[in-house]
Amino acid sequence: MNDVERLCYLKIASDQTKAASIQALESQRQADVAMENLKLAKAQADQQATQELTTTIALLRGIILDVAFWLPIVKEQGKTAPSTVRLVPDGWPLIVFHASRVSPELREKAPASRYFGNCR
Repeated sequence: MNDVERLCYLKIASDQTKAASIQALESQRQADVAMENLKLAKAQADQQATQELTTTIALLRGIILDVAFWLPIVKEQGKTAPSTVRLVPDGWPLIVFHASRVSPELREKAPASRYFGNCR
């Protein structure tokens, strides 16, 4: 191999090294962007879970208040609450979902369709 060939080889090797370095930097940038997107998605999921849990707690508090109000009336009259009273809120599936997250057996033991399906 003569000097010209060696110089050409070194130039090609240098160009390939530069291209590989540029590609590695771009790959790292893409990986960093992907990690940031994952962090944002996790933060959004956490925020949504917190909102759903807050809604669930509010629904349960409403149920407690309604039951506390109607229980003495029903006991005195020996009847059921009027049909216009809805002790089970529209958001009951969310309550069942969060209860099953706390206790997975609840989902198996108390399927929503069996206990809440006819409560509308």
